[in-house]
This record gives sequence, structure tokens and C-alpha cells, in this order.
Amino acid sequence: MSYFFPVLLAAILHLSILAVLFISPFKELEQSRELPRHIQAQMYDLKKLTTALQKEKVKAKDKVLDKAEKEPISEPKKEIEKKPEELEKLPEEKKEEPRDENKERELQKLEKAKQREVQKKTLEKELLEKKQAVKKQREIESKRKLAAKEKADKAALLKDQQRKEKEVKRKKEALDTKKKAIAEKKRKQL
Repeated sequence: MSYFFPVLLAAILHLSILAVLFISPFKELEQSRELPRHIQAQMYDLKKLTTALQKEKVKAKDKVLDKAEKEPISEPKKEIEKKPEELEKLPEEKKEEPRDENKERELQKLEKAKQREVQKKTLEKELLEKKQAVKKQREIESKRKLAAKEKADKAALLKDQQRKEKEVKRKKEALDTKKKAIAEKKRKQL
């Protein structure tokens, strides 16, 4: 029997495996060269969003109220369009009712405006108080930092002074021992 076909099949198999191993990394390189998707992220502050939403609601209400104020009220015009004789014939109660409704509407608008002003003032006061509290905390923190820095500086100065004093004492002691040693040598030589 001949080993030609099995060897040929084994060689083809090994070459195909090697080809797959060498080609697959290059395909991954091509894929990695593709530009990635870019994501644009935005940071939102929830406090600012809520205050902005509240301001938008207040503006919308103001616009609605302004439109209501600008639009002419139809009921009084009807009464004015009526002849003076008809007005005299109507009972006094009916004449006063539309006026009362108009007054009530105006009073409600004024009350809402006052409430908005009060709310604005309270919000401004709260903001001022928060700002003042933040300023106080910053001042306290800066004072603490300064005090800690001063303490650290004093401690460093004391350590330096003590170290220098110890070095001076060591040098004096070393000089004294050298002098004593020299003096003893001289005595022994004499």
C-alpha cells in the first residue's frame, strides 16, 4: 500500500489549519480599524432641571393669565349692547352678577400673582441663605486649613530646631572627645 494519499490529505489538512490561523487575525485587524460609534453623553443637574421645569410651568401659567387678561370679556359687552331701556328693566341683581364674576376673576388673578411673588421671594431668600451657608462653610474650612498648616509649619520648625540642636551637641561632643583624645596622647608622649 501506498502512503501517498494519506500524506497528501494530512498535508492539505495542516495547510488549511495554518491558513485559518494566519488569516483570522488579519480579519480582526480589519474589524478593529473600523471607526467605533461615538456616544455623546450629557450631564444634567437634577436640581437645575427641577427649578427650570418649575420656572417653565410658572411662565406657562403667566402666559395663560396674560391671554385671559388680553381677551375681552364677552358678558359685559352684551350688556352694553343692550339698550338702556332694557337695562333698566332687568332686576338689579342680574346687573351686578357679571360684575361680581369679573371682580372675582380679577381678585383670583391678583391673589395668584401675589402668591407667585411670595414664592419668588421665599425662593430668593432660600437661595441667599444657602449661599451664605456655603460661604460660611468655606470660610470655616479655609480657617481650619490655615490653622492646620500653621500647626504643621510650627511642628516642622520645632523638629528642625531640635534636629539642629542635636547635631550641634553631637558635634560638640565629638570635638570634646577628640580634644580629650589629643590631650591624653600628648600627656602620654610627655
